[in-house]
Amino acid sequence: MRNIHWIGSGLSSTFGIDELIAHPRGNLHLWMRDPAKAKWNSSAVSIHQYDLDCLRETLCAGDIVVSMLPFTMHLSLAQMALERGAHFICSSYLSPALLELDETARAKGVIVAGEMGLDPGIDHMLAHELVRRYQEDRKDENHSISFLSLCGGIPEAPGPFCYQFSWSPVGILRALRQASTWLEGGQPCTVGAPYQAVKTVRIRGEEFEYYPNRDSLPFIDYYQLPRDRLKKFLRGSIRSQGWKEAWKDIFYQLPELNEEGLQALSQELYEKYAYKDNERDRVVMFIALDVTNHLGEIVRTYSAYLDVIGNETHHAMTTLVCLPLLTVIDGIIEGRYAPGILRPVPSKQELDRWLQLLELHQIEVQFVTTERL
Repeated sequence: MRNIHWIGSGLSSTFGIDELIAHPRGNLHLWMRDPAKAKWNSSAVSIHQYDLDCLRETLCAGDIVVSMLPFTMHLSLAQMALERGAHFICSSYLSPALLELDETARAKGVIVAGEMGLDPGIDHMLAHELVRRYQEDRKDENHSISFLSLCGGIPEAPGPFCYQFSWSPVGILRALRQASTWLEGGQPCTVGAPYQAVKTVRIRGEEFEYYPNRDSLPFIDYYQLPRDRLKKFLRGSIRSQGWKEAWKDIFYQLPELNEEGLQALSQELYEKYAYKDNERDRVVMFIALDVTNHLGEIVRTYSAYLDVIGNETHHAMTTLVCLPLLTVIDGIIEGRYAPGILRPVPSKQELDRWLQLLELHQIEVQFVTTERL
């Protein structure tokens, strides 16, 4: 059987590890910082102390490496996997350095897969499906279009802080200090920090706040949208109503913090606002493609909606992050993908596989096409 090396055992990993134990795809090896804290006692998993050199010696050609480590550690793991002829998968964005591994991966006959999680990941697949439906209709080809993709993990019952943490807040804090770029009125817009552009949106009768993520613009071509008719394109994070006000003191601190200060603030927030064992999380995803006529009126909307609440066993977030990773593991084993860099594949067949796996775990995606005029 093929070896699957799962790197990292934090809360984002628990659903994936449990599934690979319950439904083996190969020999599962779990690499973690402190094996003494392992929650798994099963003959279906071998637990190792994480060490890059030890992992290198263990890897064999054709193995699969799944990295759940911080994104800054993915490149060294991917390079090591290629060196040993192994496949590499992560749920994070594909950095320029990872994208540069495409030629080497092709030559080695292996796959380097990224953006195989919730956001990025499931959002990509749903966006591709909305664009496919829009293109199939072949209506209003001269009208302009707007695209909005929002996703976020929020508490099932938000308190005064309007947020809770499943794992270390340091990644969120870093992201809140990065510039964000999106398309508005057909022109690129940029803010120095995303919390400077918080807006309100009503989804299924419920009010949320959202802000733009990173640089949205490269995904226009990935989603195969016509730039000449695109008026708005934004990929963003959903937050509970009141989040901006609740976090105003944090926004005030962020610009002045060095790395030590950032880590200290992260630890303080985690101690105050981490999920407790009896608290459930919620994940909301909403993607909409609006078609607008020459009068600026929306004549048609293609939308996808996902709303999941965690259960007594797993948070919604870990479930939705790990399910795409399992789909890609299956695809590699079954030989569905060509060697090289891999993002979620914009095909109806692949979407159906993702949706079937979601449905198997009682997760429903609602697709709606609405005629407005």
